[in-house]
Amino acid sequence: MIFTIIFMIACVIGLIFCIYAISIQNELKEKHSELWKNYIDSLENFTISHRIDAPFFILLFDDSQRKFIIIKFTIDGELVDNKFSYDEIMSIEVIKNGRTCYTRSFLDTTGRAIVGGALAGNVGGLIGGITSSTTSKEIVSEIIIKWHIRNIDCPTVLGEIHKGSTIESTDYKYTLAMEKADEIIDLFSVIIDNVNRNCEVKEELSMSIADELHKMLKLKDQGILTEDEFEKQKQRLLQQIDTK
Repeated sequence: MIFTIIFMIACVIGLIFCIYAISIQNELKEKHSELWKNYIDSLENFTISHRIDAPFFILLFDDSQRKFIIIKFTIDGELVDNKFSYDEIMSIEVIKNGRTCYTRSFLDTTGRAIVGGALAGNVGGLIGGITSSTTSKEIVSEIIIKWHIRNIDCPTVLGEIHKGSTIESTDYKYTLAMEKADEIIDLFSVIIDNVNRNCEVKEELSMSIADELHKMLKLKDQGILTEDEFEKQKQRLLQQIDTK
């Protein structure tokens, strides 16, 4: 009889705890929803062209201005954002259990899977194409995206895709997490490719303009161009670099 009473009390306490935990979680969700709505309403000079929702962060992209925002919620439920331009991206990594398993960096022509750290197996397009499939079971406790940014105030940013509980690489949750990592890597690989191409174009343009300036300098030295004409032509050529 005593054990039955103790069991019933324990069940009641457990039920009360579950109800309390659910209510706290719902309050946090409502707070996040309100913060998110207020943030979007107050967002100026930013047109959202793409959006990626990860479990612990949100990514917003503005292709027209070549900018992106990483939005996270703190433990206290506050919203924190980091805004960067596409040109500030130095590299992006996928980290599992503290080990980098995939990286893509500025001026790399392709991403690189790290030996011994297969990222997604058969999951995804880009990552699945780079890494070989694996049938071995792996226990994973964290999956993190890490950005290296050319910004002295915020040189690195971490975004958790999975954290806390352990999952096996054969679990559906693992597959979903890897698909999300694949989606993020795919998009940032396109951005990095575009930045690389822009740099190549600027480099070629700079070399061409340097040749033109050298020719005009000779014309000025020969008296064919005046100093004023030379300066006007020089400014016109230099503006071509700024507009690219």
